[in-house]
Amino acid sequence: MSIFKKIIDTVIDTTQRRAAFTQELCEHLRRFGVTATVVDPRTVEEVEGSYAYGLARVEDRNINFVEISMDVDGDRNSSFYCTYHARGNIEGYDDAVDVEGESTRKGLLSRRVVDYQWTGGDLAQSLNGDAALKTQLLATQAGPISVKPSLRFHGTVSIRHGNTTWGGAWKKRAFPTRDAFEIYDRIAHHIRRFAGAPS
Repeated sequence: MSIFKKIIDTVIDTTQRRAAFTQELCEHLRRFGVTATVVDPRTVEEVEGSYAYGLARVEDRNINFVEISMDVDGDRNSSFYCTYHARGNIEGYDDAVDVEGESTRKGLLSRRVVDYQWTGGDLAQSLNGDAALKTQLLATQAGPISVKPSLRFHGTVSIRHGNTTWGGAWKKRAFPTRDAFEIYDRIAHHIRRFAGAPS
């Protein structure tokens, strides 16, 4: 087998594995009523040079895309995480939608989350004022969440939970739970209301 054929076969195999994993994400989301389809990042107008491992388009929700990313460290160990993208007219609002959510924990052993606060731009005030969102965050014992203008998706704001999961058999742990997705979708609602969602 020629070197060229080996390279082509490797590229095809990688593309197929990425598409299959993204399809698994879509099926996972459909289990709790979210309509999601696999899309090629190269065909999405908002995406510029995406390094996404996979991308799913979400219909009829505040979140427009779920991006699966993979990081590889120096030892060639891979970790996976999801980023959630919401469209918004954010030009000139970059600082306003750049916020961080952080939990306050108490207790010696259990370290239960007893409060959750948002800091940063003006969007933080809107998120802190949402009692239902805070209830969801406390009930799920949520960790840090960052909300930032997306660097690669034009006109979108990205929502990312602070945790990642290792590859192999564990990589599906990067997928959101139903409760986590509802939290991210509620945050996306605030983004779209704050920045104005394009039609």
